Amino acid sequence: MATNPTYTPSELLRYLPDIYSEDPFLGQFLSAFEKVLLGRSDIELCYQNGKFYPSQTDPGIDDDPSNPPVCYQGLEETIAGLATYFEADTTPQDFLEWLSDWVALTLRADVPVSIQRTFIGKAVWLYNMRGTIQGIKETINIYVGTYPTIDEMGTPFEIGISSTIGVNTLLDSGAPHFFRVSLNLNTTDTDQINKITQVVTSILDQEKPAHTFYALTVVTPTLEIGYHSTIGEDTLLGIP
Repeated sequence: MATNPTYTPSELLRYLPDIYSEDPFLGQFLSAFEKVLLGRSDIELCYQNGKFYPSQTDPGIDDDPSNPPVCYQGLEETIAGLATYFEADTTPQDFLEWLSDWVALTLRADVPVSIQRTFIGKAVWLYNMRGTIQGIKETINIYVGTYPTIDEMGTPFEIGISSTIGVNTLLDSGAPHFFRVSLNLNTTDTDQINKITQVVTSILDQEKPAHTFYALTVVTPTLEIGYHSTIGEDTLLGIP
């Protein structure tokens, strides 16, 4: 087997008796072990489709964004960065599901990875706030990107304080254990509105106290000429 004169002999040679340094092949042979154990910047080892490649730029590697090659660090480098695997913002995408198990969380597959990371990072805090207005608002905001308005319908009739004739006048209070949720969306895409409505409904069913019930109102933009109202495309009259 021929040696590669461009390779720097492995640093592992200095742990062996001097006689082993006389053979240039051994210095090149040990460089692979040095890469795996200690890491070497001049050597790259990548894996894709069941094969190992010496470089990410190897002609045999497929240029497929959905299946990028995995290029390995040295074991010491991996151990040094082990703490990043326990942070939702820095753990590799493949470890998100593993990390979510640590907080007893089942990730939704239909949400972007960035939202999954945010939810994992706030999971423990959200558990403490579960069943509260603040907890429900924060959970919906993580998934949808906007905070809902939640009205517990518990304010009695108070002229000049909470009751304006023709606007928000209430006689007595709302039904027991009932609350109303209003969500403003800045989109006229029907598919997106339906998807968000389903997600918010699922969150409310899971996060609300068991004895309560609610009504959800999703408010979307209507006819606004020059902004998002093109005839036959995104013109809406009223709420879809």
